[in-house]
Amino acid sequence: AADGSSGALTPAHVEEIARLKARRRPLHELDHDGRYTYVKGARPWALVGAIDVALPCATQNEVSKVEVEALVAGGVRVVAEGSNMGCTQEAIDVLEHHRRLKGPAAAWYAPGKAANCGGVAVSGLEMAQNSQRLTWTADEVDEKLQAIMKRTFEVGIETAIKYVRAAKGELPSLVAG
Repeated sequence: AADGSSGALTPAHVEEIARLKARRRPLHELDHDGRYTYVKGARPWALVGAIDVALPCATQNEVSKVEVEALVAGGVRVVAEGSNMGCTQEAIDVLEHHRRLKGPAAAWYAPGKAANCGGVAVSGLEMAQNSQRLTWTADEVDEKLQAIMKRTFEVGIETAIKYVRAAKGELPSLVAG
């Protein structure tokens, strides 16, 4: 966990972490000048305190009910999964309950299927280029990606409207069931 009063990870720290991982060394060997605390065997979610955005991106079920309760208590504004199923179902239930209680002031939850679909879409575009022996410019790929993301958002809203009964002031972040 980083101490906000003494700064955050610097590019030099990130490079050192990459070197450690390349040598298969543990993170507690990071030279951090006492600015960080390493808690052996702990995940960061219940330890970070007040943060605005949480991005579980490593594994399925990375954030548990207890951990998301700590994030909500700390005032998190957005939990966006960068991995599929980054939060346990119990954690999602906490976020959805918080949304129902707080309405627009609640923490926003972005499920992995939507939040990380841009990377999946670009991979699909790359496969399409390769299989058809095409070469697209970065602008062409970006244009195709923007269209995919726009349609993904529209389908999500259409599906929520069809299957989820929204209360006044609520915007469902998940399709129920």
